[in-house]
Amino acid sequence: MGLRAPPTTASLLCGSPEPTFAVAMSGEVVGWNAAVGQLLGIPEAKAVGRKCWSVLAGRALDGTLFCRATCPILQAARAGHSSAPVEVVLGRPSRAATARVGGANPHVVLHHLALRDPEGQPSAVVHLVEDVTERRRREVVGERLRAVATGTGALGVRLTRREREILGLLVGGLTTREAAERLGIRPTTARNYIQRVLAKLGAPNRLAAVMKVLWVNTLDEQRAEREESPGPDPDEPEARGPAHAEGDPHLSRFLEAAAEHVDVALSLCDMSGRILYVNEANARLVGRPARELIGRPVNLLLPPALRERSKGLLATLSREGAIHAELPNVRGDGATVYVGLSAEVARDAAGNPICIVATIRDLSADLQRLEMLNASALSVASAPAGEVLEAIVRVARLLIGARYAALGVVRGSGLERFIPDGMTDEQIASIAHWPEGRGLLGAMVAERRTIRLPDIAADPRNSGFPAGHPPMTSFLGVPVQIEGTVYGHLYLTDKIGAPEFGFVDERLAELFAAHAAVALRDAERVAQLESALADLGRAQAARSRLARVFDESSDEVYVFDAASLRFVDVNAAARRNLGYSDEELVALTPVDLKPEFTPDSFAAMLEALRRGERDQLVFETVHRRKNGSLYPVEVRLQLLATETPPVFIALILDVTDRRRVEAERVRLAAAVDQIADSIMITALDGEIVYVNPAFEHVTGYSRSEVIGRAPSFLKSGRHDAAFYRAMWETLERGEVWSGPIVNRRKDGTLYDAEVVISPVRDAAGRITHYVEVGRDVTHERELEAQLRQAQKMEAVGQLAGGIAHDFNNLINVISGFGQLTLADLPDDDRHRNDLMEVVAAADRAAKLTRQILAFSRRQVLEPHVLDLNEVVATIIPMLRGLVGEHVELVTLPAPDLWAVRADRGQIEQVIVNLAVNARDAMPDGGKLTVETANVQIDASYVHSHVEMTPGAYVLLAVSDTGIGMDEATQVRLFEPFFTTKEHGKGTGLGLATTYGIVKQSGGFIWVYSELGRGSSFKVYLPRVAETAEPFVLAARSVTDDAGSETLLVVEDDEAGRTYARRVLEARGYRVLVAGNGDKALAAAAAHEGSIDLLVTDVIMPGMSGATLAERLVASRPGLRVLFASGYTENTIVRHGILETDVAFLAKPYSPDALARKVREVLDVEPDAGD
Repeated sequence: MGLRAPPTTASLLCGSPEPTFAVAMSGEVVGWNAAVGQLLGIPEAKAVGRKCWSVLAGRALDGTLFCRATCPILQAARAGHSSAPVEVVLGRPSRAATARVGGANPHVVLHHLALRDPEGQPSAVVHLVEDVTERRRREVVGERLRAVATGTGALGVRLTRREREILGLLVGGLTTREAAERLGIRPTTARNYIQRVLAKLGAPNRLAAVMKVLWVNTLDEQRAEREESPGPDPDEPEARGPAHAEGDPHLSRFLEAAAEHVDVALSLCDMSGRILYVNEANARLVGRPARELIGRPVNLLLPPALRERSKGLLATLSREGAIHAELPNVRGDGATVYVGLSAEVARDAAGNPICIVATIRDLSADLQRLEMLNASALSVASAPAGEVLEAIVRVARLLIGARYAALGVVRGSGLERFIPDGMTDEQIASIAHWPEGRGLLGAMVAERRTIRLPDIAADPRNSGFPAGHPPMTSFLGVPVQIEGTVYGHLYLTDKIGAPEFGFVDERLAELFAAHAAVALRDAERVAQLESALADLGRAQAARSRLARVFDESSDEVYVFDAASLRFVDVNAAARRNLGYSDEELVALTPVDLKPEFTPDSFAAMLEALRRGERDQLVFETVHRRKNGSLYPVEVRLQLLATETPPVFIALILDVTDRRRVEAERVRLAAAVDQIADSIMITALDGEIVYVNPAFEHVTGYSRSEVIGRAPSFLKSGRHDAAFYRAMWETLERGEVWSGPIVNRRKDGTLYDAEVVISPVRDAAGRITHYVEVGRDVTHERELEAQLRQAQKMEAVGQLAGGIAHDFNNLINVISGFGQLTLADLPDDDRHRNDLMEVVAAADRAAKLTRQILAFSRRQVLEPHVLDLNEVVATIIPMLRGLVGEHVELVTLPAPDLWAVRADRGQIEQVIVNLAVNARDAMPDGGKLTVETANVQIDASYVHSHVEMTPGAYVLLAVSDTGIGMDEATQVRLFEPFFTTKEHGKGTGLGLATTYGIVKQSGGFIWVYSELGRGSSFKVYLPRVAETAEPFVLAARSVTDDAGSETLLVVEDDEAGRTYARRVLEARGYRVLVAGNGDKALAAAAAHEGSIDLLVTDVIMPGMSGATLAERLVASRPGLRVLFASGYTENTIVRHGILETDVAFLAKPYSPDALARKVREVLDVEPDAGD
């Protein structure tokens, strides 16, 4: 076949020998094999590449299948749906197709297969064309013959009354001669009628197989009678002799097709045993084509058990004329089945053999039906007495082959019982009470006769069925009756495998109805007999029951006289427990055993029984044993007034174990109710049966709100279906499931829980419930997250601080030498601007490293006692210009605000950073609030804020009404270089710096934010008891920074060392330099004169700056020290707070800054002790 594209799955499927074509989703034909071309009369060249509605225009008489606008098959493929096979009649068939099907338009069934590409999208639809023309023609003719034979109608074939009578008798098994005698006509006349019927039908049918065999006899009878008869009867229909009949193409086609469509294996052979004809059923049985069997020995058709005896069988047939046998036969698949073999010699009128007619019939269905009958009988016979009717209904439905069956037991005008089979529980539950006396069932019971209908809806007596009853088509109903009494009805609906129920089904249904009637009658008689026996033996049964209680009961049983109250009889269990003998007990009364009663109180209690006000008294008390020990009991006391004389009988239960168990249960219940962990118990289907108070506290649901519900209302949405499926798979295996889970409270908030779910088993080991023990770990998870964040921030800070130290050394050199060079360049030098850019960039880098040091808490602070209200008031004017006019700035200072100790410049930096952050969160304007307050942090607050400690704090809060933040942003908010701003609009260090300043100042910072509702940053600084120092803006000193003193500069970085020396020498100082501590000590030792000031780096390889200073000061009293560093440890500061007597210069520093600081340190007056 031709294809317009490389081979695809569609084209490969079109390589099938069956008629096949493929259509792309665009409607273009992409495959067309030779078989479909021959069937439709369209060559491949005229199909491939064209639209399917153009190719098939007029071929499919159903014009909607391949319509340009609404092609349903392609539409279903696009939607991902499958299409059911469709049967159509093809128009304008090809000559080949017309010749093949006898001139009729072909009937075909289109089967569809949608193909998909690797992405799962539909790519094409392959159509397999199944030719069902012959099948449909056989069905039509079969319907005609059945209708004619049964007299239900001609279906397009007109037969006379006599023709229908003849055909009916022959189909019923009579020979032509017997049928003629039955109708009172001559055999030749009957044969002429038969020929006319067959000519009218002109097509195959299963019943015609019988005619095939009968016709052999008919031909021979006709030959014999023609020889005897002088001529045709002028009053009879025109005769057609056997010679004409044998040559009649209509008759030949009818007989051949009839034989080919019977289920019985049919064959003809000559008297020598050579095969003359086999039908298709026989060929299938043998496993070889019919054409290969013609002319071969007949033993090829026999079952293996008879093949060796074929010659003997032929002789027996010739001698006896017929054989019949039932034999085992091995099928091609190896299975053994039983077959019925029948062979008969057909003879002419003279008795001479003509041929042998043989049939082989599969007896499997008959044996299966016998086995089903036997099994059904055993099933009904073995059913328990209370289930006989259910067994009858079930077996009746299965054996008869109905979809539904039901037995109704009638009492009065309604149903007493309704026993269905084949219906679902939902259908049974929805069927309401069904009153009798109307409709089909009412007619059936009233008329006491069977009703069989092909379509119940068409019967005028049908008054409908109750709501919920499944729909029905065919119907078979039988009254359940015996000996003139109607007990109800049995009905079956929807025959399986056939349009309606048959005569055999009717007989079987009547048989099962009779069984049901017998069962109901016997049950009624048994009930009557049992009632009579019960009435007769009730007194005796009571006595026997009492004796049995005495003999077998493990509980104590007492019988005492109603008048004297003395014991009449006591069982062995009572004697064992009390320790008394029979002789001792008969002298006692119940009051002697019950210390809680007096004779009067006990007699008063008995009065309710004596007067008949109560049938039984139940109470708890204690019994006293012979040895004086007491034990708790439950007493059940009755009066037997019919006894002579009347007696009381008391059943005593020792409840010692029960009370112990009850006490344990109470203790366990109290423990479960008071335990901090939530407990939930569910049934196997998940329904909650118990929750403890902790569950109510954690979830917010009360016990009454959850009992009876499934726990799914706790789902948070944080876990997918696979999570819960794995949980249930573990539990259903009987294993314990444990793990973390996120649930939802009643108020909608989520909480973390560690859960253990265990199966609960009964004494037999069967799982009956599940118990879940859960612990709310939300707080622990939050603390863990805070701790992890703090640890991460600390680690990042250490890393950033170390990097900043190295950067500061580099920046110090770059900036310093840049400024020195600028000072030496004339104003008009062309390199001056370039160098100024270098210095400016170095300044920006220095600012960046200062921010990193602030975040890492490695910068040096100069703390003072501050009033935050005064700090806020001072900086507010600057903030107003910073945030812009579109933001409303509000301050809320608290009265009598406590003081704090902090670096004023750093606190101002915190306020500015938070204000800028708030401004950026309000691009469309809003409100910015800065407020202060005195707060006392208690243990409960610290419990949820892991880094804080209880105490007094001053709160500085900066709040905005901006866009807010989600949880993910809040978690990373203080990380360095993290920003949500656009690229180039933020360094990500503002809040990180704020965090570092607050932490280094001994405080804490927390953020509270909601999307769309704004954010609030709250800074907590520890309160100090001192008074805030007044703020005085320091005036810049104009003192000359030059000098002539001797200075020792110690710097491990050579470039930095050179820079410092040049700056100081340019101011007139005498400068000694060293690269580390050891060299500095050596230089100092070698210098004979005084050294006025040590300028040293803090962190150096080997000896630190602080150690060097200590050793030099010890050897040179009065030596002043100036520390310079871009990074500090706790060598000269304590936790970043500069000691008051330590001079420090932060790197990078400008030449002027270095010179001023040196002059400042040299000019400080020494203490008196120095």
